[in-house]
Amino acid sequence: MLEIIHDLAPDADLYFAGMNGYTSSDMVSAIEWMVNQGCDIIVDDLLFFNEPMFEDGPIAEAAQDAVDSGVLYVTSAGNNAELHYQGDYIYSSGGYHDFDPGAGLDQTLMFYATYQSRIYGTLQWSDEFGNSGNDYDLSLFG
Repeated sequence: MLEIIHDLAPDADLYFAGMNGYTSSDMVSAIEWMVNQGCDIIVDDLLFFNEPMFEDGPIAEAAQDAVDSGVLYVTSAGNNAELHYQGDYIYSSGGYHDFDPGAGLDQTLMFYATYQSRIYGTLQWSDEFGNSGNDYDLSLFG
């Protein structure tokens, strides 16, 4: 992305923030560092599975702080969108969620993985992040 920005604005001062790890706190530190360097525009395309999806978490709050200080903050929305499922809970027998109502008895969300592929699963509900009184389970069967 930095190369593309250089092509569009070759005389601009460009900054790149690398992270020691890949945690929310590393990203917050990177945003704060860029703001402290005087960056006018910050662009990211990272995804953090441990951030809340239904409310603002530390990264969103750091981005908002940057915007409040006059920075234009641009982030990806929907990277890997084809790999996500979001829907309202639909009760079916046994209390399982029916991923495809009206399609018979099939209540599963099917996907295929090749040998040694990685699968990342995250289950979030619109309860307060990290403070739900409900019991949610995510099961994977092979």
